[in-house]
Amino acid sequence: MLTEYSFRKGIPLNVFMSGRPYLRPESLRAVRWNLFFLAFFTLALSETVRLRGGAVIHADPSNYRALLHDLKPGSTLSLAAGRYPGLPIEGLNGTSDAWITIAGPESGAPAVIVGSREAGHNLVEIFNSSYVAIENLRIDSLGVPGAFGISAKGHEQNVTHHIRIEGNTLVGQNGGQQTDGISTKTPTWGWVIRFNQILGAGTGLYLFFSMV
Repeated sequence: MLTEYSFRKGIPLNVFMSGRPYLRPESLRAVRWNLFFLAFFTLALSETVRLRGGAVIHADPSNYRALLHDLKPGSTLSLAAGRYPGLPIEGLNGTSDAWITIAGPESGAPAVIVGSREAGHNLVEIFNSSYVAIENLRIDSLGVPGAFGISAKGHEQNVTHHIRIEGNTLVGQNGGQQTDGISTKTPTWGWVIRFNQILGAGTGLYLFFSMV
């Protein structure tokens, strides 16, 4: 008994003999190529998803601190315009191909990180964190002496590395010569600091112990 049917559009007809399928050599080659491209596409798609990582999480001043703890490698915490009383970044660890990002709006009204009126309270304090990006924030120390804009301190107790600070505006770090815009006082490495404005700080950058 001979029966002909199309295995798939674009692949030559197969012939069944005695009820057992027979694939012509050219059909086998086509099937193999189809399987190869399907496997390659699946791998590429999974790699793209892995690189992009987690979801964008939208936050506002009422809930951002609780949501900070939910961030995983690849996640982005998108802060709405408003005033945020400090930004503690503690124990947040992305990976080299899936950074954690904390970002304000790219245009319009900003997300403003504001400090306490008490001296010595830093606004963005980074502790035991890595592969974290801080983007598009306005960071205002309100002229309080010793209130650094962005800080990583704690010496050897603070293992922080691979931090990217990009597109931020730092103001109000003018409470004295020793008030820093961005400061590190811990052994650290892998920082990228670019496209920021530091306006009127006592000291713009103080990267002590750093290997940037």
